[in-house]
Amino acid sequence: MARPLLPILVILLLGLVISGYAAASLASTPPTVVPHQGTYLEWENTGQYSYVAGLGPNTLFNNSTSLGPGQGSLFIPLVRNLTVHFNDWFNLSASEGIHALFRSVVLLSSPVWNYTLRSPTTLQSNRSSSSSLELQNTVALNVTGIVRAVDGFINQTNYAPSSYAVVLDAGLNVSVTSPVGTNTTTFAPSLSLVFASGLIRPGNLTVSTSGTVQVPYTVSVPPSPLPYQEAVVATALFAVASVTVGYWLLRPRARTKVDAEKELRRITDPYKEAIAETATPPRTTNFVALRSWDDLIHVADMLGRPILQYRHHQPDDTRHFFYVLDGSVQYIYLLSSTKRAQDDLESPSTYE
Repeated sequence: MARPLLPILVILLLGLVISGYAAASLASTPPTVVPHQGTYLEWENTGQYSYVAGLGPNTLFNNSTSLGPGQGSLFIPLVRNLTVHFNDWFNLSASEGIHALFRSVVLLSSPVWNYTLRSPTTLQSNRSSSSSLELQNTVALNVTGIVRAVDGFINQTNYAPSSYAVVLDAGLNVSVTSPVGTNTTTFAPSLSLVFASGLIRPGNLTVSTSGTVQVPYTVSVPPSPLPYQEAVVATALFAVASVTVGYWLLRPRARTKVDAEKELRRITDPYKEAIAETATPPRTTNFVALRSWDDLIHVADMLGRPILQYRHHQPDDTRHFFYVLDGSVQYIYLLSSTKRAQDDLESPSTYE
């Protein structure tokens, strides 16, 4: 493919003009003041969750009434309540005043419905002339009530998700007052308790972030006359760089292919039990092309139908057709190694 010459010539001419102007201007450069930032102190924020699960009568855990992290699986029928403890530590490399504002909210979340289990609450703490600060918060969750609420949502929406989550969002706003001013940081760790396959699976229990408080200062740069020979060299180098950049911007772009097999494993592994592979495509011309895998999962759940898979091999591509049949109508999602667009999707009945 021939590259247009005019844009490259325009870029080259522009580079020559800018280089000539720079060479003339740099012959007598006045002193300049350059602003810089220096590190005044360092800070680190660490948030850690822990929990205690209250159990109902059981023999699985030797009639134990509670479980903590690492002590056993949290089976939903056995868990009556969860008490989640959040500790946050804010440490400085110097002793300064710290002001913190802590805000938390608890949400019940699924792909279809969301519900606030606990409205936002705020804790405030002040420390003067200190290099550390610790905040604590406790959230009590009635697991039996949560499961009962989810059953109610399922009855109301006629949608039973494969999993749902209780999400604890903690927002921490910390202000550090020092001789160089006030520095504000925001720390928002989140804990997700996923309810799926009869188990409660806690997410990451420890998160941290760090940073610095900067102090401004300036540096004065003296004038630096530019010799004529250096100006010529600089002009030539700028011209070459302009042509290179122009060529790079105007070069043909190679198509980026999608790793279909990797994407296939990522989206289908959680649903292996619900997917059946077919040797031939269905004999139907009535089909609806879906934009995403999640749309197909939603259709299968709503219709109560299995997901069928058909592979069509081509010389430079393998296309994976996933579809759900509802009478004479076929809902289809296509995954291809060269494209995933559905705009030109053909009926799979032509691929035999």
